Amino acid sequence: LIVLMTFLFIMDISVNIRSTVKSRKYEFRQHEDVAYEVGDWLRTNVSSDTKIVADHYKYFYMPPVFKNVTTSNWNEALTPERLAGLIREYDPEIVCYNENSSIKGIGIIPPLEKILPNKKVRLIKAFENKKGHYQRYPGAKFVIYRIEYEKDI
Repeated sequence: LIVLMTFLFIMDISVNIRSTVKSRKYEFRQHEDVAYEVGDWLRTNVSSDTKIVADHYKYFYMPPVFKNVTTSNWNEALTPERLAGLIREYDPEIVCYNENSSIKGIGIIPPLEKILPNKKVRLIKAFENKKGHYQRYPGAKFVIYRIEYEKDI
């Protein structure tokens, strides 16, 4: 019985050490993720009051300085149809999402020009994970589009 208890104790300690090391590694390397580069670019190049439609915060990092952001629901996959619906509903100037949604099990979301063929859209920036760096979502490709609306004269 003492041998069994000692074995269980040692196993428990080794599992805890492993999870602690993994957690510390994540904490130390998470700033290598491309999401931070995306956030820095947004803060530098987009006004904080711009109307934005974005994938849910879990899948697309949106800095908290942006207050006029509409996101997809956390429990609802961002499909091309859902993205088009959000854009029609909120008329954003900027649209941000992870184009490689296979990480969420729904495949690749096509470029916005194909989702909205009747709108004037322009890809203004794309970010891809770099090999050898920390990647929360390996294979992610974060895209930022601008939608240009006809102005009333």
